[in-house]
Amino acid sequence: MLNLLKSNRKTRTSSVAHFSRSKFTLYAFIMLYFLVGCNAQNNNKLLIERYLYSDAEVGTVMKLSSLGVEPVETVCSLQPYQDAVNYDHPERLRINEYLRKIYYTPSEAFWVLVMVTETTIELLKFARSKSADFGSFPMRNSLYPQPPGNFETSECVSYEQAALFKTQLEDRVYFMFGRTK
Repeated sequence: MLNLLKSNRKTRTSSVAHFSRSKFTLYAFIMLYFLVGCNAQNNNKLLIERYLYSDAEVGTVMKLSSLGVEPVETVCSLQPYQDAVNYDHPERLRINEYLRKIYYTPSEAFWVLVMVTETTIELLKFARSKSADFGSFPMRNSLYPQPPGNFETSECVSYEQAALFKTQLEDRVYFMFGRTK
């Protein structure tokens, strides 16, 4: 009888240990999933910031796909003070509903790229500065480079066409968002 009790204790102990290992493994996989998901967003932001603060020549157009940004379906821009997508794009209602749901508040301090997939919407916020400001309007002036003919400003574009154009006015560098034709 004593031997039977000892063997039950061993079985119970090992099943508890097995349960704890299984639980630990489950938690580890859940944490890894969230880390990878968050990491993709942070990685996209870092790749774009690397370009924004690089020594890329004024007057260049850089496609987001060329920067190594993870593919999404649609990319939209929100300029400072802009609280919704205005451009008549198929994803506009979904994006604007998401912005309302998260109580998005625009600010003078940053501009945003909205990355849209079939199931997710992510906001990549970029601080405005003298070396990386956002120009959302066609800046017509002979004092600084104009966008080349293959670039057109737009608020929402497909990932394959999404690009940033680097220009400068006096001592401030601007990035215009749009599409390559």
